Amino acid sequence: MRTDRVRLTALQIRQCLPPRGQPVSGRLLLATALAAALAATPGLSVTASDATVGGYQAHVLDLAAAATLPCAGEQLLLTSKQGGSTPWTLAIGQGQRMRLLLIDLPGEQTMAVVVASDRSAAEYAQLLDASTAVIDSFVLSATP
Repeated sequence: MRTDRVRLTALQIRQCLPPRGQPVSGRLLLATALAAALAATPGLSVTASDATVGGYQAHVLDLAAAATLPCAGEQLLLTSKQGGSTPWTLAIGQGQRMRLLLIDLPGEQTMAVVVASDRSAAEYAQLLDASTAVIDSFVLSATP
């Protein structure tokens, strides 16, 4: 039985690149490295592009998982820093599609917005259209 799972989740994650004091533009290295690592993962296809969300630069990774994945039907994508106050993981399931937006925020922070589903290609395209309208309405500002 097929189940539809749709998540629009915003997580604020601590940026691990660049080191403190380097220019923000160096964060492209993180998105590029992440895209390359995911593209090299068996069973995943990855397409990368850039966008603007709430006035901030964003790196967009569109992922599609094969019908069969080697790791018990799921592939781990991201995880919180060990010892973090709120541990979390992000994984993609077999046959699932996912859009991962990494939004560069001030203060060496990155916000990840995730849209994921195991719907058909046409239904997923409709979901992305609806989600994009919501994401385009984001108003982001630096916290004091």
